[in-house]
Amino acid sequence: MSSSQDPTRTRAPRLIGASLGPGNPGLITRAAWQALTDGACWAWPVSGNGPSHALGIVQRAGLEPPLRSLALHFPMTREPAALAAAWSQAAAEVVDRLRSGTDLVFLVEGDASTHATFGHLARAVRALAPEVLVEVLPGVPSFTAAAAASGKPLADGEEAIAVCAATRALPDLDAWLARADTLVLLKVRPVLEALIEALAARGLLAAATFVDRVGTPDERVLTDLTRLRGERVHYLSLVLIRCERGLGLGQAPQASIAAQPAPAARRLATRRSTARRPVAHQLVTHQPAAAARQSASQTLIVALTEPGARLAARLGRLLLAETWASQQTRADAHRPTNEPARRGGRSPEDHVARPPSADQSPARLLVPERLLHAVQAEMEGSSATVGDDWPQITTYTGPLAEPLGRFFADAVARDAPQRLLFIGAAGIIVRLIAPHLRDKHRDPAVLVVDEAGRCVIPLLSGHIGGANAFGATVARLLQAQLALTTASDVQGTIAVDLLGRELGWRIEAEPAALRHAARCVVDGRPVILIEEACGREWWTGSDAPPANIRCLSSLEAALGHGLEDACAVLWVTRRPVDAALASRLGQRLVVYRPPAPATTGADVQPLQPSAEPSPPPASMDATSSANRSAVGGQSADRHSVPETVDGDASPIHADPADTDPADTDSVDPDDSSAGTLQVAIGVGCDRGAALETVAHCVDAALQQLDAPQVLMLASVMQKRDEAAIQTLAAERGWPLCFYPAVELAAIPVANPSETVRRLIGTPGVAEAAALRAAGADFKDLLVEKQTYRGADDKNATVAIALMLPSRR
Repeated sequence: MSSSQDPTRTRAPRLIGASLGPGNPGLITRAAWQALTDGACWAWPVSGNGPSHALGIVQRAGLEPPLRSLALHFPMTREPAALAAAWSQAAAEVVDRLRSGTDLVFLVEGDASTHATFGHLARAVRALAPEVLVEVLPGVPSFTAAAAASGKPLADGEEAIAVCAATRALPDLDAWLARADTLVLLKVRPVLEALIEALAARGLLAAATFVDRVGTPDERVLTDLTRLRGERVHYLSLVLIRCERGLGLGQAPQASIAAQPAPAARRLATRRSTARRPVAHQLVTHQPAAAARQSASQTLIVALTEPGARLAARLGRLLLAETWASQQTRADAHRPTNEPARRGGRSPEDHVARPPSADQSPARLLVPERLLHAVQAEMEGSSATVGDDWPQITTYTGPLAEPLGRFFADAVARDAPQRLLFIGAAGIIVRLIAPHLRDKHRDPAVLVVDEAGRCVIPLLSGHIGGANAFGATVARLLQAQLALTTASDVQGTIAVDLLGRELGWRIEAEPAALRHAARCVVDGRPVILIEEACGREWWTGSDAPPANIRCLSSLEAALGHGLEDACAVLWVTRRPVDAALASRLGQRLVVYRPPAPATTGADVQPLQPSAEPSPPPASMDATSSANRSAVGGQSADRHSVPETVDGDASPIHADPADTDPADTDSVDPDDSSAGTLQVAIGVGCDRGAALETVAHCVDAALQQLDAPQVLMLASVMQKRDEAAIQTLAAERGWPLCFYPAVELAAIPVANPSETVRRLIGTPGVAEAAALRAAGADFKDLLVEKQTYRGADDKNATVAIALMLPSRR
């Protein structure tokens, strides 16, 4: 008789977590094998109707479960109520079996101590039966088996390893990469698309390996993660990111491609001798002391020939000087009148020895290693002091495509160059950058300058990326001719996506609406511009605005002067947009939101554009009022419009009332809401869902938090005419905001849906909208997506995120 079934024993029954390894039965340890064959009862996790992965490992080893074994159901959901019920049920079944006098072996794929179900089960069992002994048998975790399958070591010598869930690491990916030589990302399925984009932007796709179902007959190892785009990979998937830094045994630390600081006393001769030293990497940075203190530059200047390299050095120095002069002018403008201004002029040549501040470094150079001498010669020939006043220089060997591709990908990152200026033939740069282009909202500004410095041509992102404006600066510094090709600039009319940007206006429109309005403007079609919250300061031309743009003072005036016949309507206002009006105008409407006026607290009522004013929302009944109080909702008579993040595809607000946005940025010390949890709610629903369905879903999620204050209700733009969402916001007094699907699709979510992606264009609505409205990262998601099916047989989804202070 086995020890696990001995009726004479006096010890308490044991709950044993048997680690089986990730899938290969040959990786089952001897200790786990002993536990499996000792006569104890087994239990294993299942979800849905699919087979158990853990049980499959044991069965491939030739073992079958004994009688009275347990298949414990753990649903694949993040809904707290469903999970709590499942854990309670599983723990009760395990305790019942243990109290019958037999040990129970719980089958665990991988290692029972690493991201395993067993830890949750053990806690639940101990809560019900503290006398139960819990024993863990360690095993081979999935990431060590994955490293073996990929043929790459996890660590060597003094190298560091970090293991983290991908959803946790992605928002702070740079910080994780900086800490670890090998980064292991588990549970990558929900954020795989975003992870691939993030690695591409950092030039790290070649360092990443994707592994799923390691050790099983279906094991897959991929080194080209781009092949996974659009694929719903298996749940048991991970990514290894191996950054070789030369910290292994017998290795020498390798120079990073990032800027390497030089001693303050290092001058040109030292940099020249360094350039002649053999290097281990393709890219080598030659950086002055001041540049080591500067953040990533705004402009990357690339040259291929010796005349181009000399011009690049000259232009980089002029941009540095221009930045310093601008800083000094701003400083003088804010200096008290009794303080004397700094001595000296304001020309770039007078200020080249003073570097700009860390966040305003304007340029860095990328040239072939063979042309470093040309850059140095330009420095030596300058009348200015050579040293801290020169931009960072990076040299490369081999074809330009690889280093340029890496820098071009980095241009979409948060702190990388935002402009690319190429000195040479336009055809060369067009062919080099073509594989890296994505769309106008994410591509950097790209400009071309001929080697003689006679002509400056913005090629890419003239408006949104600022290539046209920057080209004007470069042309002025070089005394060159600026060649613009964008239609609005050539025709001397307005650029719809730039209108009011310098005045601080925000745009609220879908990308398709912006494109439509831009076509109407440049094609000379009738356009109405409603100057309800502005004067004529938006027009900077010397003559009157173009004849096809009719300027009116209010929407009421536009209603009687061709609003319905206009090709596009550009409305500058601080009032909320009536849902019926927005639906009627569709993609013809673009809304611009100017900053709040100097005075605050004005009570501006919502606009009702129809001849007969629409009745106000029905008063809330006692149940609605009590419910709103329980969840910390704002009362309908408290007017507030939260700020939104600037962007070229900004959201549409449909607030119950609209006043000074600045009112939401401060907290009244006497306000009872101060110190309460302030949140944003993301919501989605089937078309035509009932108010009761959406409200029940929202309230169930809010009840999981401690009386939060709701500052925003948000959804995707396609839901802006959804009656249930509109009515819920009106009844609760919550500001309502809608975001374009393309914007929500860029936000990593915990529970993506391929069906939603196919129908709407984003894998998540509720979670992404909540995070976008809150200005928050993935870690600030307080309640992940919850789904509720109402009596109307319609689905509603909701998620809640913590509202960051800057958005309150």
